[in-house]
Amino acid sequence: MKKQLISFPGDWPVVASFVCLSLVGCASELPALVDSLNAESSCCSNFSEFAYASIPTDDQLDFAVGPGDQVYRFPTGKSYFKAFRMPESDSPASLELRTYLVGQWIPTAHVFAPYVTVLDESFSPIGDTLVPELFYDEGWFDGARWTGIVTVPSEGDYIVIHTAPELVNKRITLGSTTGYAYSTGTGTTYVPPSGERSSALGVSGNMKLRLLPTVK
Repeated sequence: MKKQLISFPGDWPVVASFVCLSLVGCASELPALVDSLNAESSCCSNFSEFAYASIPTDDQLDFAVGPGDQVYRFPTGKSYFKAFRMPESDSPASLELRTYLVGQWIPTAHVFAPYVTVLDESFSPIGDTLVPELFYDEGWFDGARWTGIVTVPSEGDYIVIHTAPELVNKRITLGSTTGYAYSTGTGTTYVPPSGERSSALGVSGNMKLRLLPTVK
């Protein structure tokens, strides 16, 4: 059963089951990632200067957001971002966003919390920034992931996926598991039960984007 993660941008106490693929400790990369973002200059003076990719209509799109990407100072703050051109449609479109935990050790891992800015054909923002309500959505091969859906109005020609600095380092609390088995490709590994854990929200991450079929 899906379990609600959070509704941004309020407080972030969360209870959810979790898949841990490794209990080996590692140094957190998040402080270095934040410093790297803060040192970056804004790529552009307005949304029309962004580089836009197409959204496939019959497949999901896998992508990373982080160092190496363009940076822009949005109304919500400076962020790495990815920008996409919406398929032509006379109806609102539903987009499924899926974001993944980065890092194998839960206390130092982080998650990219997506915000979505919708633009019209003139690259002007439409309405408020869309903030998907994310739900924990355990994947057999994917590990820890969270899924949310946003509705893009019919006049929305472009979308930009970014995050907000105010979210960075807020903690996601993950409840105790009762044990979990996952496939390694050559066998099955069992992760024993463990105590409460938490991870941070970060400035980078791995995502999947999918255009949902239109219901007629």
